[in-house]
Amino acid sequence: MKGYVGTIVRINLSDVRYEIEDTENYPIYDFLGGRGLGAKLLLDMTNKTTEPLSEENPLMFLTGPYTGTPGISSAFYNVTTKAPLTRTPSGSHSGGFWGPHLKRAGFDGIIVEGRADKPVYIYIEDGKVSIEDATNLWGKGVFETTDYLERKYPSAKIAAIGPAGENLVWYASIMNDKYRAVGRTGAGAVMGSKLLKAIVVKGKHRVEVADPQGLKDVFAEALKNTRVKAAKVSELGTPAMIPVTNSTGTLPTRNFQQGSYEKADNLDPKKLRYEFTKKKVACYGCPIRCSNFTEAEYEGIRVKGEGPEYETTMAFGSNIDNDDYNLLIVANALCNDYGMDTITAGDTIAFFMELYERGILTKEEVDNLDFRFGNKEIILDLLHKIAKREGVGELLSLGVREASKRIGRGSERYAIHVKGLEPPGYDPRGSVGMGLNYATSNRGACHLRAAMYVPELLYKTMDRFQIRGKHEYIRDFQNVLAVVDSMIMCKFGSRYGYLDDADTIAKALTVVTGYEYSGEEILKIGDRIWNMERLFLLREGYTHRDDTLPERFFEEPVDVGNGDKRAINKEEFHQAIKDWYRARGWDESGRPTRWKLEELGLDEYIGKF
Repeated sequence: MKGYVGTIVRINLSDVRYEIEDTENYPIYDFLGGRGLGAKLLLDMTNKTTEPLSEENPLMFLTGPYTGTPGISSAFYNVTTKAPLTRTPSGSHSGGFWGPHLKRAGFDGIIVEGRADKPVYIYIEDGKVSIEDATNLWGKGVFETTDYLERKYPSAKIAAIGPAGENLVWYASIMNDKYRAVGRTGAGAVMGSKLLKAIVVKGKHRVEVADPQGLKDVFAEALKNTRVKAAKVSELGTPAMIPVTNSTGTLPTRNFQQGSYEKADNLDPKKLRYEFTKKKVACYGCPIRCSNFTEAEYEGIRVKGEGPEYETTMAFGSNIDNDDYNLLIVANALCNDYGMDTITAGDTIAFFMELYERGILTKEEVDNLDFRFGNKEIILDLLHKIAKREGVGELLSLGVREASKRIGRGSERYAIHVKGLEPPGYDPRGSVGMGLNYATSNRGACHLRAAMYVPELLYKTMDRFQIRGKHEYIRDFQNVLAVVDSMIMCKFGSRYGYLDDADTIAKALTVVTGYEYSGEEILKIGDRIWNMERLFLLREGYTHRDDTLPERFFEEPVDVGNGDKRAINKEEFHQAIKDWYRARGWDESGRPTRWKLEELGLDEYIGKF
């Protein structure tokens, strides 16, 4: 099929060898690429006893047929591995330029296995692969590493880890193009466990599509829609969400104890845009330019770079009670340079702050630091400690779920996570569809598996407090976005270009690949991917009891706007989960039925898990 380069390289760092295979030897018709192909391969290449930080855990960098094409928002690639933070498929994505340049370098994907005996980086140029000594780069930050490799290999694109990945922080990120993060769940720690510092890609290969004019026609209308619908995010970036979430009680504040922040005016996105932003930045092939390139200074540390995004503004803003953009921007830059996920980092600090204020953690247990909400002076010190796993940073480096397990003493009540993943910037008490999204997600509390904040908060086409009756919509939304994650396309391009329905995606994939897709087939591919991920979770020991939310969201009402205080009705919520099981063709315990697996062509997994 067109759209694919045609080869995938498997690299074994233990044996210092690699093998180039035809992409069509992989099940791309059933799973496309990216997240879908990663889910299939990860289930087959691991077992329940595979430890995320062992050499047996594969680390896969996968593009899709749409990556690097002339279509809009075609920058994305996927990284799949067994995640240290959640023990689920990591399913992380990133934009920028690295993904398209991997295909220009001659490969649709890289599968890394084993563990090097010393720090290395991988260099790929025009289909040639070499494993190079990275001893001189070990211990250096992402920014310095990237600068060094860009000088050595002009016009190459770099994906690298920082000290957080080297020190196996459970939520370490892989950073490409300096500022773009394969964040959440800890793929950077897996890369660090393999002593793999970076992957450098360079090449001149062109991605061919089956029908170039057809691709232009599909995206002409999408481009017109994008210019209108994405105007706000294009101007302000993703922090444009702050006024929306703050007014609806969905802006997490002080470890999710509140849904609105009384100092939110100080985090006004226009302030970020017009006081701190020096220029707007776009990913490969993107007309939106959602990224803000900012400069700031705090405590004598001056930084410049992309971000912060909305989620970071929540995690290092309202959720820890910080209304200072200077601190926020510097914290974001430190996380990027250390290579660690900003959402989990900020949420875990917020969790410790609440434990400290409630007397569960003593001052002696937190390095004699004053861990009260609003104490800005400790934040940068904590980021150093986390990346180096020093002092209280050791516990903080494990994320909320594992830290709570080790602390005990009732701390689990305040440990806000789903399946080990801390929630992003949408409190579900003000957007119940997001709560259903979190609870049913195969990687935990992720806002991108079924972005229900879009119909409930942005477009307001759904009642944000209604619990029942959304199960089929969420199922189809999940299936479509699974395909978007596998083609791969940025969700902003798909959403604002109205390319988020199955029929339009089918047209796009048809003109790219030359294979005739239908909307029905798109939904079936998404369903197949979702079931593969569910089988992985069942094998790992997850059950229907994990398809829920933290008790705080059921028991503690918050102001969701106009003085209206609400919590989520727990009984009705769990009935909605059962509705969703039925819509998916699963039994009442959330297990795919025999007929569902047969329908999806997954017969080989019947009875296995």
